[in-house]
Amino acid sequence: MKGSNKLFTFHHFSLSLLFLISCLFLFSGYQIFNQQKILFPIVSLCLSTGIFFLLHSKLKFSKWILILCLLLTSFLVFGEWIYWYGDIGYIFLSWPNICLFLVSFFSYGTLIYFLLFQVFYFLDKYQNTINKNSICNFIFNKHPFLFAFLFILICGIPYILAFYPGTVHWDGFRQLDYYYGLVSWSNRHPAFSTFLMGSIINFGKNLINFNFGLFLYTFLQFLFSCFVFAKVIVLLKKMNAPLFLRIFSLLFFALFPLWPINAYTLVKDTSYYLIFVLFFITLLDFHIDIDVRKKKRTYLLLFFLGLLLTLLRNNGILVVILSYLGFAIFYSKKKFGILIIAIIACNSIQNTVILPLFNISQSNIREALSIPIQQTGRYIKYYQNEITEENKETLTKIFNTDLESIADDYNPELSDPIKFQFQSKYLSEFLKVWLENFFHHPKVYIDAVLENYYGYFYPNAKEEKDGLGCYEITQSKKLKSEEFDFSMIENLKPIRDGLEQLAYSIRSIPLLGMLYSCGFYTWTIFIGTFYLIYKKRKEDLILTIPLFTTIFICVISPVNAYIRYMLPVIATAPLFVAYLFYKQKEK
Repeated sequence: MKGSNKLFTFHHFSLSLLFLISCLFLFSGYQIFNQQKILFPIVSLCLSTGIFFLLHSKLKFSKWILILCLLLTSFLVFGEWIYWYGDIGYIFLSWPNICLFLVSFFSYGTLIYFLLFQVFYFLDKYQNTINKNSICNFIFNKHPFLFAFLFILICGIPYILAFYPGTVHWDGFRQLDYYYGLVSWSNRHPAFSTFLMGSIINFGKNLINFNFGLFLYTFLQFLFSCFVFAKVIVLLKKMNAPLFLRIFSLLFFALFPLWPINAYTLVKDTSYYLIFVLFFITLLDFHIDIDVRKKKRTYLLLFFLGLLLTLLRNNGILVVILSYLGFAIFYSKKKFGILIIAIIACNSIQNTVILPLFNISQSNIREALSIPIQQTGRYIKYYQNEITEENKETLTKIFNTDLESIADDYNPELSDPIKFQFQSKYLSEFLKVWLENFFHHPKVYIDAVLENYYGYFYPNAKEEKDGLGCYEITQSKKLKSEEFDFSMIENLKPIRDGLEQLAYSIRSIPLLGMLYSCGFYTWTIFIGTFYLIYKKRKEDLILTIPLFTTIFICVISPVNAYIRYMLPVIATAPLFVAYLFYKQKEK
């Protein structure tokens, strides 16, 4: 009997070790093997063989695991080719490349299938227990909100002191330019967000100075961040989430540099993702608790949070409307219909009455045209000689510059360099040329999309823009930043540099660095979604709507693998994963 227990323990230890090594290989192997791609399929097949022999008695075929496996394998293999070459055409450039691609796809796919089976099996069989006399019970069951709030706040003190009065992102500075009338006010950065920032900073400036005004805003935002993440820990308790997940979530929000630095930064995205988390908490609580669904204040809260999302980010309305439509399918069509109508009405009043009243212009249409603009830029870069003289003149007029400059400015992972040159008044002419060029070289258009957005699906891609957060008060000639007397304490610069270096050191650690990967969180959402389908929990899929909508918004954004845009998904990932365990236990 003892021998069988030892064998059982050794078996699970071996399986866990192989699982860890496989994840290390898939998500960090490129750091180890660099460009020796022939080693990847060999290692994959060796790991697959080991896992197969340890799992063969439990392995059962599942079409959903297979479909998910093919999807994730495509993300990984195509992502690697785009990462190294920027063009999927390299796959078909020669027979050795084709063979390498097919072997890599098969070997990666086999390994990913076995790993997914392990994940699904673990989600099915995991049993959660917390010792009632343990310190974990005291923290996570008796005082989850208070402990989490104070712990996150205390861990953030080094950032509060070292970066006083707070960091300022480029977008945050531009909103202050709007508020103080230094440039024409535009709703490109939501007017409500601009008004909120400017009012608080102006209040603090009138009390003491600009520095205190900035601190007043960033510190209040930091406190709000502690509150929101403490609410996450409370909901994890309500769902009786696994202890390891509660511990991880608390440490994630308290110690992972991504959160304190963003909480202490003047930028619209912080307030947005914090409200998004509260929005997701409310939807999740609504979904799991019938008593919550019966309360009128719940619908008032859903209206208030939904409206805030639309006011804090222009594309937030897409998240809110699609989420409420999904919930209307399983719950009250009338109540969610009223919510949708009310939120649309409020946004219409803002756009047709309030903004014109204060001479605030609407966002430029080019903000929604990153994909066709990037496709045109790539076409010009590689096929400029094939463009007709008439179309050359049209494109020169549209972008207000010569084609050589457009080709030079084209950045395959960022549309801003050519997007900001686009003249919206020539939209119809642009679309005509764009469509005409598509029929000449459609592959260029596909490559433009893949290289601009593959980082949201390929876990090993690094961020394209802004690094791992804003660790300074941004200075730029395009801003009126000299109008604001913001400054940090010079003597604390070594501490600031150390905290910034800490973030980049974490990113370089295999596996742990995946916490900075946009693609890693996309994989998490896909795996969770297919697990829900696999378990026939179709009604639970409505919880994926705000997450997939956010990923879609990232995919049509100007930037590849932009952490700032993925923050709503990253912040709610622990809740989504916890729900996979929760529903399984309830059933």
